[in-house]
Amino acid sequence: MFSNIIFDTMAYQSLNVLGEEFIRYFEKEETICSLAIERIKIDLEEFPSSRPEDKRLLQAWNYYKTADDVYMLALNNRGKSISIITEALVLWVYNKLWEGFELSSKGYRKEDMVIFGAKFEPPRPEVIPMIMNCIIEWLNNNSLDAISKSNCFHLLFEVLHPFEDGNGRVGRILLNAILIENGLVNVAFRNRDAYLDAIKKAEDGAIIVIDKLARGRKLTNDQITETLLTYGDLKSMNDLVKKELIHSLKVQSRINQVLLDISKASYLLGFKNKDYVRVLINRGKIKAIKIDNRWKVPLSEIIEFIEREKQALENIEEIVSKTIHIEEFK
Repeated sequence: MFSNIIFDTMAYQSLNVLGEEFIRYFEKEETICSLAIERIKIDLEEFPSSRPEDKRLLQAWNYYKTADDVYMLALNNRGKSISIITEALVLWVYNKLWEGFELSSKGYRKEDMVIFGAKFEPPRPEVIPMIMNCIIEWLNNNSLDAISKSNCFHLLFEVLHPFEDGNGRVGRILLNAILIENGLVNVAFRNRDAYLDAIKKAEDGAIIVIDKLARGRKLTNDQITETLLTYGDLKSMNDLVKKELIHSLKVQSRINQVLLDISKASYLLGFKNKDYVRVLINRGKIKAIKIDNRWKVPLSEIIEFIEREKQALENIEEIVSKTIHIEEFK
């Protein structure tokens, strides 16, 4: 049903404007959910509007501002072959997250670490820079789709566990940055248990890769990819991100009351003949309203119809890309 579409320069420029709107709308919710994974509770009503003194709220403020800076870099990097993620950026993200806090180290951890309940022990500190550079090189040299790529990097990063604290928060910002620079939008992991369960199911391949690199084994980028996909159940993690992307599109479109004309609705659904949309409206399959004697279809209706037709998870990257390329969004 859905076809690949190559957009012209004008459409690509509209992507950046619309992409920024989508991304920034979800930054607060993402912040709240990311901290909740670390059992730090922040309510939307108490979300700070400026740098707070309270340490709990300061963690939210630091995450929110750091994520925004990184995501705008990622948005401007769309269409480029090299990721914004470098060792310098990773260290910068970590340091920004902990501004205003006393840490024993402002860089990589200096001590061995044991993670309670984990199936692995992170590698010794002296090999962290080498492994970090290896996984960043892999990030720039694999042919995985955007969601698989972002999740695999997240798994590698979390198993490496390069910092004394905040690895999950850094890792989730980097995961979202990869999604954004590959044409998608950021996600908020709203269900802590589902997120942690998906990681546990998917991490075995990353554990093997990091262990081999820590022992001095040389792995090609293809070998890293093959190991990640062979030994880890990546589907659970991929499906979780896809569901969150769909949720983000629906919520954002409802809040902004996004209405599409018949042509744009047909475009999103992949119909060559826009009369098909009118048929769906007449049959009550899609709700629409008439404005100046013309049908307008809520974007949320289109997304929900795609979900009902069970096309959403299989085609989420194309759905998101198409949605944020629509001109005259409002």
